[in-house]
Amino acid sequence: SNPNPLTLISIIIFLLLAKFIRGEKNWFPAICFLIGLGLQFEAASAVFFLPSLLLTLWFFRKPINLDFKNICFGVGLFGLTLGPQVWFNFRHQNLLFNAFNRFLFAEKSFGQSPLAIIPDRLAFYFETFTNRFSLSSQPFRWLAITLVLVGFFKGIQYLWKNDVFRLGLIWILVPIMGLLLYTG
Repeated sequence: SNPNPLTLISIIIFLLLAKFIRGEKNWFPAICFLIGLGLQFEAASAVFFLPSLLLTLWFFRKPINLDFKNICFGVGLFGLTLGPQVWFNFRHQNLLFNAFNRFLFAEKSFGQSPLAIIPDRLAFYFETFTNRFSLSSQPFRWLAITLVLVGFFKGIQYLWKNDVFRLGLIWILVPIMGLLLYTG
């Protein structure tokens, strides 16, 4: 089978971002290059890298001290990785841009009322995430969920001080929130 390189790219991006938010600003160009490369391999999944990166830059803006050279180099590398897709798009009568436009506007992938979608999507999320704790009957599932939540909230005061934990929350919650309103 063909292995998907996006999993490895995602892990490397996360590790480089962890170094980046701890003050190693020279990793920014590599992060931009890998995000562009991820978009080249699988744009549907890697599209969440961009809002996650922007939220990371905003959330950790105080410890991050980017200089103009790293920003320009990072944006240049990102553009370099997207260059082949843009060139392909223009050579084939805007195939990619038209598909993106059709996905967002013509098919109204995010067009339904949030009140109609959110209860069903939250039930789906609940079922998907909680069956990892207990595959048995509902009372045991609720007990496992309660224990996990109590442990999480007891430890959150210590975890919240950890930059990598907060970075992980951003990278987990952005796709979850992005898919909350998606109807397909």
